[in-house]
Amino acid sequence: MDFPLRLTTSGTGTLHLSVEPVADAHRRRWRVRLIVGDAGFHGTAALVAALPGRSTAAEPTTPWFLLPGFFYGQGRTDGSLRYPALGPAGDDPWQHPAWDFALDRMASPISLARSEGRWRGIDWSPHYSLAGAVADPKSWGDSEPQVGVGLSWQHGHGSLRLNLPANESPRRHARNPHDGATVKRLRLTAQSVIELTVGWWDVEASEAAEYAVIEQIRRELATEHPRAELGDPAELADTAAHGIRAWHWIPAASDGRPGYFVYTAAMDRSVEFNANVNRGTSLGWHFEALGFVGGFPVAFGLLWHGLRRAAAEPEQAAASRAIAEAVIDRWCSDGVAPCGLFRTSYHPGRARTLHGEYANGSDTPGYGSCWQGDSSVAHARTTADASYYLARILTLCGPDHPRHGAHRRVLRGTLEAALRLQLANGRHPQIYDVVAGTVRRADGAGGLLWIPAMHRALPLFTDDPGFQDRLRASMRHAGDAYAADVEAGYVVGAPEDVSLAPTSEDGYNAVMAYAALHDLDGDARWLRLWRLAADWTLTWRKAYNVRFDRRNVLGAGGLRTVGGDFASSNNNHLHVYGCNCIGDLIRLSEITGEPHYCERALDHVAFTSQLLCAVDGQWNGQRGMLTEQFYTTDWSIWGAWDPSQHHVQKGTYMGFSHVWCINMVLLALEELERAEFRVGSSRDS
Repeated sequence: MDFPLRLTTSGTGTLHLSVEPVADAHRRRWRVRLIVGDAGFHGTAALVAALPGRSTAAEPTTPWFLLPGFFYGQGRTDGSLRYPALGPAGDDPWQHPAWDFALDRMASPISLARSEGRWRGIDWSPHYSLAGAVADPKSWGDSEPQVGVGLSWQHGHGSLRLNLPANESPRRHARNPHDGATVKRLRLTAQSVIELTVGWWDVEASEAAEYAVIEQIRRELATEHPRAELGDPAELADTAAHGIRAWHWIPAASDGRPGYFVYTAAMDRSVEFNANVNRGTSLGWHFEALGFVGGFPVAFGLLWHGLRRAAAEPEQAAASRAIAEAVIDRWCSDGVAPCGLFRTSYHPGRARTLHGEYANGSDTPGYGSCWQGDSSVAHARTTADASYYLARILTLCGPDHPRHGAHRRVLRGTLEAALRLQLANGRHPQIYDVVAGTVRRADGAGGLLWIPAMHRALPLFTDDPGFQDRLRASMRHAGDAYAADVEAGYVVGAPEDVSLAPTSEDGYNAVMAYAALHDLDGDARWLRLWRLAADWTLTWRKAYNVRFDRRNVLGAGGLRTVGGDFASSNNNHLHVYGCNCIGDLIRLSEITGEPHYCERALDHVAFTSQLLCAVDGQWNGQRGMLTEQFYTTDWSIWGAWDPSQHHVQKGTYMGFSHVWCINMVLLALEELERAEFRVGSSRDS
């Protein structure tokens, strides 16, 4: 097969294309050299592969594109969000027939397009080499020698392409006002050479074929792109529990107001000092979610720490357990909505700190709807998460715990509400009206998490076989209903903050759900869906290490991006939420004999472990802190807020510790323990 990409250039001077076949058992592959002519070269270059179109009068179907970790299908489908969508240009600035992206926005260096029953696509070296040049990538605005990627489709014709430099157009998904196209130009002297390896895929679009391609790329990258080290489990557990207790826990007030978790705490304590003393406020976000990004999962993590470290660290363990039991009692006592479901957030009134109290919305404590903005509603994933972890807490503490009976009755009430409100098609609502006990919104897959919640609850109700039968029937009905989403490779609705964008969190929920169903029945159909869910989830997981300048904080800290998961197509940062299903991936390897599920699970644990502040001053935080967002591409959370045109986000991190992120370390360690996995028993680096 001839080289399927053609070279196009724009600028002054010449580039000559030289390709040399590379033996490969999986696809066509070449060593590609772009050689600069005698006059030098100043401009841009692209290697373009045409996608097959149709010559019929009927408009051909737009291909399904897959740029792992970022672009799925035709991109954005929810018009309330602002990220790239493929389609005719018009009034929507985020819809266009052609897009170019920097590779650092993606999890793996591969772009695929499915049409007419086949997957076609390009893979490439994540970084090119540059020989004989006076200049380097920094001189044309690239912080690393990364290769960009593009796609297009219009009027029945389209392409995939590689771009040098890695320009972005027509807009840049920076999430701030400076989101225009980038205009970088190579500046190369005569006889300079750019070299990279390029592969071309053309495979039948059988089930999971695309995932096999992505895993093949990951395996090839693993040697040159090792993960971070897996830390000592006991030290990680103690550090994480300390971080939650020291920086995210507000004890009960002397006037009887209860203790609560703080969602975020400033990592640099000098800025909190300035806020307290000079501005009369706190930078901490004083609210707690009951699921999703806090609440019952955090209480479970602390309880696990309290039980497992009781002998080695009795004082720490007792403190962890006391905090967890206090909040669980409070949530079970007054955090249940009239319909029987858990409310999804608690707002403590004034923000309490060591240095006084500060305005924090309403001065009156009470429960709300997390990020929904309407206190009468609850998001399905968040309230299901609360029930899921309450069931696990009851199992962890055992039936002899003095509050077991009371808390079990609360759990029963939440499950009865979920059963009552389950839709006739088997899916669960996306948004509940928890006051009226009705469905507010149905579209979305946030309710997937009810499947593992019910599964965890089953052993707690052996005294009521009829109730157990209802739970099993509900699980199977929901499993059938959500199967089409998993099969389509497009699952949406898990996080509260990105509406119906596809997210890695949707993948975790699907993994947990179909693992639970397989555990329930041992049925091959559930195993198939479990594997598909895991395969799709791993498309979000970073397969190579971004290169950072050794002088910025991520470079100086030696951050390795392998194993980090992109949060969503909308939220283009790496996160650590995948620690909640580590055990299910390890078990999937054991059942299928496919080791990469376990390997990728360990990649994620290692990625997460390196982000936890092991000592005071690491990541400019205090021991036990961990922030949600490390910026490995130029993306931010700011929207309309202007950081100035000179600001560059890549190479920085959010300066706030997040309680749920610290807890993910505890959840990962518990998952490893439950899977009977010992650190060091598989590949480590």
